Amino acid sequence: MASVKDFEIKTDFTIVTTFNNSGWRQYGSRFAFSLDKYLPEEINVFLYYENMENPVGYSERMRFLNFNDCCGQKQKKFENLAAPHEAKKKSVGQNSSDYTFQASRFAHKYYACEHALTITKTRYLIWIDADVVTLRSIPKQWFYSLVEEKKYWSRIGRGAKYPECGFMIWDLTHPQHKSYWSIMESMYDDGKCFDLPEWHDSFIWWTAEKIIKKKISKEISFNLGDDLKGHAFVRGVIGEYFDHLKGERKNIGFSPERKNYFVKQIANTILRIKKYI
Repeated sequence: MASVKDFEIKTDFTIVTTFNNSGWRQYGSRFAFSLDKYLPEEINVFLYYENMENPVGYSERMRFLNFNDCCGQKQKKFENLAAPHEAKKKSVGQNSSDYTFQASRFAHKYYACEHALTITKTRYLIWIDADVVTLRSIPKQWFYSLVEEKKYWSRIGRGAKYPECGFMIWDLTHPQHKSYWSIMESMYDDGKCFDLPEWHDSFIWWTAEKIIKKKISKEISFNLGDDLKGHAFVRGVIGEYFDHLKGERKNIGFSPERKNYFVKQIANTILRIKKYI
C-alpha cells in the first residue's frame, strides 16, 4: 500500500478514477493509455484498481493503487450497511439494470476520492469515470478554465435533474470543503443516503451541494454543462477533449452525439483558454 510520502508532490490538479478487473479489460486500459498520452505532464493521476494485478508500462505520474488495500474495509462496511436496503428494493421488483438504488456499486467512487484526499497536496481534485477516453492533447490552461474562484464544485449540469457526474472538480482550498465532505461521509459511513429518494452517487453529490447552498445562501457550483437532458458530457466543454462511453457507446467506441457539437466545441475552447493566458 502506498504511503502518504509517496505522493507528497504539489500539483494544482490531480485526477482520480477506479475500476475492477472486468472494467479494466473493457474500458479502463483505454482510459489509462489515452490519458497518459494526452494529459499535461504536470498533472498526476490516481487509478484505484480492484481484484487485478497492478498495471505496468505507464509514466510515473500514473499512480496505480490497490482499492482493496486503500478503501476495501470502508467499502465492505458500507456494502453490509446497504445490503438490507438494496434487498428490499429488489424484493419489490426493482429492475437489475436500474442504477437508481445501486448504492454499493457507486460507493467505490466516493471511497476512492475520500482516500485520494488523504495522500495528495493538490488544490483541485478531479474525478473522471474510467469509461472516458481522452481524444487529443490537452493544454494545461484548459483545466483552469474549468474552475472559478469562490466556486467549490465544477460539474456538468443538466437543469433541474441531478448533474452528470462522470467528470467533477473540487477546490480543496474552498471554505466549504470540510463541510461538504462531512456531509458526504455521513451519507456513506452513516447510511444517510438511504433517506434520499435515489441512492446513486450523482444524486448524493448533488444533495450535498444543495445542503451547503441552503446553509450559506450562496451558489458553490460552477456549471460545465448546458442544462439539457441527454448526453450532456460530450455536448459541453468537457467534450472538447474527452468522450464518455456510457452504456452501449462502449460497444461502438464513441458517442454519436459528439458530431453535432464538434465545431462549436473547438471555437469555445479557443475563447475559454484565451481568458487564462
